[in-house]
Amino acid sequence: MHAINNIPNKNGGRMKELKTGIEAINELNKTGITTVTTLKEIKGEYFSDGSAAASFSFGRLADGDRVLLITSGFSHLETIPVLTMISGNRMPMVLVNVSSTIGSPISNKSDYTDFHATETNGFIQIAISSLQELFDTILMSFKISEELKIPVMIGCSKRIFYGAQPFEMNWDKLIDYLGKKDTNITLNYELPLTINTNVDDPTKFRKEMSEAFSKAHTIITKVHKEFQKITNREYGNGLTEEINPSAKETIICYGDHYNDLKAIIQELKKEYKLIRIKTITPIPEINELNAKIFEYSFKPTGDGYLYDKIKNKDLIQIIKTTKITEVDIYE
Repeated sequence: MHAINNIPNKNGGRMKELKTGIEAINELNKTGITTVTTLKEIKGEYFSDGSAAASFSFGRLADGDRVLLITSGFSHLETIPVLTMISGNRMPMVLVNVSSTIGSPISNKSDYTDFHATETNGFIQIAISSLQELFDTILMSFKISEELKIPVMIGCSKRIFYGAQPFEMNWDKLIDYLGKKDTNITLNYELPLTINTNVDDPTKFRKEMSEAFSKAHTIITKVHKEFQKITNREYGNGLTEEINPSAKETIICYGDHYNDLKAIIQELKKEYKLIRIKTITPIPEINELNAKIFEYSFKPTGDGYLYDKIKNKDLIQIIKTTKITEVDIYE
């Protein structure tokens, strides 16, 4: 499989070369983003402990940096105490969670249990379905985060992150697109200050964050439209993406299940409406009758993570499987 990267060469043209997802992420260093990671293969500030990585990120955010934090599995869970501080202080940041199973039994599977374990930490959560979308969503997420003053978490599978896929960069346009970080959170060494983190009633601060979250769908859609004009790449409206909208039967999914299901539906020539939910938190309203939903994993109570978030869940049937096959489509 060949990957295409729009990295300017000496003559100002484009070089084509094979790149993995890791190499694509490492290219972000060219934009001046501070990359912090618990994964050794990523270029940046490496920490074996997720709490230390998140704490370092907090410091860099306070100093005005654009920070990309990359975590996975148990190291992702170690970031939780600091993630709540980052979101509570309304610090714009982007976090990429390379999903890995948590808990027992031990597994290397990307089942998004680590991603969902941090869904109440005050982050917008987005799930992507390709390497290109991961790279593009990181850039868009900085825009979204800095406008709303809410950090963004992007979930992706190991299949996407460690694999090689068709890939394109438009560096000149994208660096201009990012521009300078627009935020009023930065350290002033000549006039130091202390943030009061001990308040009697945090309700006011929670209310302000809730009001910002209520604007998230509007801002996400706006940023996606702007990005599409620059790159001619789109991912639905930024909230959902679908194929066969007029079909009577509906399947709902997220992440790279979308690619598998889309290929199966096209091969079988079945008329299914396929909806991929891209923005997981806050989740858009889904109004579908008798839909089927594909989950990556399930809670100990038996409910699926996505199923539990959809408002009209009584009308939706969970397909309890970790494999996508032709049989699943007909069940």
